[in-house]
Amino acid sequence: MPGRERMFIIKMPDGTEKGPFDQRTVVKMAEAGEVTYECEIRNSLIPRWNPTLGMPFLKEICEAQKEEAERKDGALDKIKGRVTAQKEKVRTFTASLGQDTFRFTPASISLRIWAGLLDLGIALALALVLFFSCAGLIAAGLPATVMFYLGVALFYSTFLVYMATTLGLRAQTLGQQFWGIMIVRKTGGPVYLGRAFVFAVTSVFLGFLTPIFVYVFPSKRALPDMLSDSRVVRIRVVSEM
Repeated sequence: MPGRERMFIIKMPDGTEKGPFDQRTVVKMAEAGEVTYECEIRNSLIPRWNPTLGMPFLKEICEAQKEEAERKDGALDKIKGRVTAQKEKVRTFTASLGQDTFRFTPASISLRIWAGLLDLGIALALALVLFFSCAGLIAAGLPATVMFYLGVALFYSTFLVYMATTLGLRAQTLGQQFWGIMIVRKTGGPVYLGRAFVFAVTSVFLGFLTPIFVYVFPSKRALPDMLSDSRVVRIRVVSEM
């Protein structure tokens, strides 16, 4: 009886898995650019991931891809490579929460930006409510300077309460919920209110640096993540007990 053909599973750079495919299909995918030197691969029967560069039947194609990418690298990419050379490698990791097992993948820059913009829209709506409320009080005779500082203080405090409570109680702001991301501890557990408050404060005042940190560091963790010992991730259930 002829031997069973080997099948392979591909892990994409964002952590998603595709397959299983036979060797011929994997080679065609690599030639089309669907499988790259940044991917990982494993035999469907062996739960050990290997870089595609280490597979004999993909080595030549993936090395050519890498050389082409390095030729296109600009000065910023070279600086990024030096900065991150000793940093931790991004890895999809799993954690059991309640009766479910989850696989966590760091949220991309685009998802974090879009979620942040939606939360900013909520903040602007809150600012409009406060503006008209303060304008009404000024018209009623209260000092404009006092109402300005009071309005600013109320805006920041209310927005911080919104961020901290939604993150602490639900692990997601409304913007994060819409875009399918959430905040967890670095080890995968729930953040709770204290950690969520630290994340909220640093996000409000240092959030504009988030795209830079997520781009530069392979861990995909921004300053709010680091200071609150948390991660912003995408999730999907792997199995149910």
